[in-house]
Amino acid sequence: MNTIILGNLTACSKIIFSLNECGIEFELVNTEIDKNYDLVPDNTNDIPVLGNIYNPHYSKPLKILRFLFGIPFFADLLGPIFSSVNKIDWPKSTDLILANWGAGIIPELNLLKEFPKSKNYKSILNLESFPTSWKSTYRERFEILMLKKSLRNIDALIVPTRGMRRFLINKIPEIQHKPYLISPYFFPSTFFNKNTEPDNPEKDLIFLGRLDSTRNLNDVSTQIHTLAKNNITISCVSESSLDDEKLYTFAPFKSAFLESGGLYDLAHQHKAALVTYLLPDLNHIPTRYSISIPHRILMPLALGLPVVLPKNYFSAMEELISEYNVGLVYSSIEELKDFLNGTGWEIAKNNLKKNQNHFLFDSKKFSKFFSSVASI
Repeated sequence: MNTIILGNLTACSKIIFSLNECGIEFELVNTEIDKNYDLVPDNTNDIPVLGNIYNPHYSKPLKILRFLFGIPFFADLLGPIFSSVNKIDWPKSTDLILANWGAGIIPELNLLKEFPKSKNYKSILNLESFPTSWKSTYRERFEILMLKKSLRNIDALIVPTRGMRRFLINKIPEIQHKPYLISPYFFPSTFFNKNTEPDNPEKDLIFLGRLDSTRNLNDVSTQIHTLAKNNITISCVSESSLDDEKLYTFAPFKSAFLESGGLYDLAHQHKAALVTYLLPDLNHIPTRYSISIPHRILMPLALGLPVVLPKNYFSAMEELISEYNVGLVYSSIEELKDFLNGTGWEIAKNNLKKNQNHFLFDSKKFSKFFSSVASI
């Protein structure tokens, strides 16, 4: 079985490792607007790229205008201007397209499915986070519209939670007739090389998400500084040191850092991983927080590290933690400190070890699903 991985290549490392673990052959098509690649970036193996959809059509307006292709009519009407798509030498043995991920990949999926050379490929849309909107109801409505209008080009879906599936059926009833797999797209065991694991972690928490101050969903600096001021040691990604003796920084990491075992070593210098996002309006929690299972919780679970997150904001993640008791959903800083200073984190870590297979990519389940979609 041969698959086309369609997506932003800088965010496809996990998918590449997953398909390798499944024994599925694949080619890659890049959807980044302003970057073109001959080889997959940040990969220790020289994996060739089949094509770059927007080469040589880059322009700043295209970052917005590309969403027109979220409606198949416009993808069919305007798609032929992208000569780069027409020039791609599509493998004759291709069985399906894996579009990765969310609503943001729907425009490019429509472009491929409306093109004569690739329209007959079966397709799987990986909806890791949906809707991607974190505060705009208009954007959420548009993403739902895109998905609804594009169903003719989507043969099957991967959704992380039953809550997301219920949400989709409520908004788009006809989607219930599409084949689906309900499973978070966990990281494969081959993704993280493991070195030594210290018996007594030196620090309390590690935050594996991005940390910035641009008022988007990753602007969690206030939350992190509040924990540090309460004598909780935290490590996070930052280009420069932070002015707080309880805050430690490490440079943004690439796939090589994961494959070398470097991330495993770094993560296990901490008792648990902090999972959080910006919460601009505590009275209106964005839908994505309620039904999605993002990377920043899946990564530490695959690494074997307990997770902690604030209570009543991220219900899908709360359910995952509570079901297996692999972390803490805390309602106060004092509760979090008790967990970290007592035996709570050790109990959670032992529970995670007992259930480790549940928090890793299931190659058998995914292989079976891919084969069933390819044979539709």
